Amino acid sequence: MRRNIFLALKASNSQGFQFKNNGSTIFYVAEVVEKSHLKSEWTATASSIQESGEGEGNGIARALIDGNTSTFWHSMWSPSSPPFPSLDSD
Repeated sequence: MRRNIFLALKASNSQGFQFKNNGSTIFYVAEVVEKSHLKSEWTATASSIQESGEGEGNGIARALIDGNTSTFWHSMWSPSSPPFPSLDSD
């Protein structure tokens, strides 16, 4: 499926560049080709999950994308709270 999306892009003038008529908005039309993606091929990950104590199907990352509004992801809270994820790149 193809469709056009109309984008309004704002630009700053930090280097002295002047837009036509002193405006700072650029309008752009982009053609987008949408592809079908099977949800069965999706995966969800999280740095922390609560595997027990939340009820069937709850607490795990998959609950974020399962399409069920009754299930939910939850960071670990028991038996202890994990540390924040590391920002280090090894």
